[in-house]
Amino acid sequence: MIEIRYGSLSSPRDVLRLAIFWSTFGILGGSVVGFLLGARSGDDFRKSVLAGLLFASTLGVAIVAAQWVRPRWIPQEPAAADRVRLADVGLRLAVTLLAAFAGALLVDALVFPGFLRNPRTMGSILIYMIAGAALFMAIDYAARFQRIYRARVRSEEQYKARVEEEMRTAAAIQHALLPRPLQGDGPLLIAGRTIPSRTIAGDFFDHFEIGEGSLAFVIGDVAGKGPPAAILAAVIQGMVATLVSAGGTPRTILERLNQALLRRMAESRFATLVLGIVDPAGRMTLANAGHPRAVLVRGDGSTARLERGGFLLGVFGQPQLEDEVVQLAPRDSVVLFSDGVSEARNGSGEEFGEARVLAAAAAARELRPERALEALLDEVWRFKGGTPPEDDVTVLVLRYHSNSPERPDGGRGD
Repeated sequence: MIEIRYGSLSSPRDVLRLAIFWSTFGILGGSVVGFLLGARSGDDFRKSVLAGLLFASTLGVAIVAAQWVRPRWIPQEPAAADRVRLADVGLRLAVTLLAAFAGALLVDALVFPGFLRNPRTMGSILIYMIAGAALFMAIDYAARFQRIYRARVRSEEQYKARVEEEMRTAAAIQHALLPRPLQGDGPLLIAGRTIPSRTIAGDFFDHFEIGEGSLAFVIGDVAGKGPPAAILAAVIQGMVATLVSAGGTPRTILERLNQALLRRMAESRFATLVLGIVDPAGRMTLANAGHPRAVLVRGDGSTARLERGGFLLGVFGQPQLEDEVVQLAPRDSVVLFSDGVSEARNGSGEEFGEARVLAAAAAARELRPERALEALLDEVWRFKGGTPPEDDVTVLVLRYHSNSPERPDGGRGD
């Protein structure tokens, strides 16, 4: 876009642009007006061009002067915008008309002596003065609008770039808060992954070792998307770690978390969570607060959903939670997921569904947790057919293999 700055002298380039603009306007305008007034010979056209340059120079100087005078005569008053706008229009109209009349006097004195005494010429000059005033005001306001628009676009682009950079930073911080897969020769292996539907997610997972080789794990989903949900997810993730370290069963820990959220949670915000604690002997205690039910995959390929659960957190004073105790056998796995997995839709609007989750979890039962969750996610993406996720997607896979010398991957090198 070419910026019109015919009324600015803020730099040498502006001065040159000003001279070119008004000289061009004067030459073209003088030639056209001279022709309309009867100029046909070369000498007549030369005088008409000279007259046009005088007119244009006078108008240019006057409009530049108006640019300088305007803020001193018409102070900016946001509360009286209409009055300021009316005064601005009046000032520019008066300056343009006076400049046009001054230009006419110069032409009468220097180029066409006595032409103002001709009534026909005076009528034509009056018409050109009015038309010129309207034209210059239109150009002036178009230039001002262009400058404002360009400044607004630059401001919006800078704001958008800053927001995108902040979102990338937030995503990197959020990713750093997520734990790495638990590997090694211990009895418990665990891995998780979150895929945001936007730059940052309202889903989260965490796992950490607690006393005497036990492992606590949690998966959660905060209502909403984007920064508000992500901030709340990070807060809840930290609160869970603090409450778990204070001791108690998953049910009592989630009840304390619910009370804390009721005191701090904004209206219309809530969260669903599954919190579990498993010891080295494979005894797992799990509580579900409104989250999709965890899937238990036995070593022989049979599957079951852990049915006990309660209400979501941050809404009810008594979420009606229960502890569910399950004894894991060697090679058993527990698969936890957010509703972004089970409710993923394909192009026909069909949901992936919990039945497909169970089938995919059973098919990946011999894989290490980090490979098993990738296999489940691959099934989800294949089902969706390449369409982007509508909701955050989170999967957490726990595998128990006891302290026997059996390989953690069930004898496979996957």
